[in-house]
Amino acid sequence: MRALLQEHMPFASGPLLSTTVCMYTMTPDEDFVIDRHPLHERVVVASPCSGHGFKFAPAIGEAISDLVVEGWTRHDLRRFAANRWNSFPAAPSTTTTTTTTTTTPTAAAPGPA
Repeated sequence: MRALLQEHMPFASGPLLSTTVCMYTMTPDEDFVIDRHPLHERVVVASPCSGHGFKFAPAIGEAISDLVVEGWTRHDLRRFAANRWNSFPAAPSTTTTTTTTTTTPTAAAPGPA
């Protein structure tokens, strides 16, 4: 990683300041849960799985909004059905750990003067 930083972003290749361990949850198949609650039709369950779903936020938000406001969505949500483990609402999940590192810039980042 340090070699890549040095080659492509040398200003970001400073000394390591800290590391942090972050835990997040994922479903067994690593897909989201976006579905109506089986006992409460007015409840929409959405679990984009921590940071994993961040890049999908616009599409997930649109699908959830459609379900809540219109009662349906044009998006095919079958892949994200809560009953795909046959144990909804208490579907199993796994916990994954990731490490985040922070460095100090060694020089000012290039940019307009």
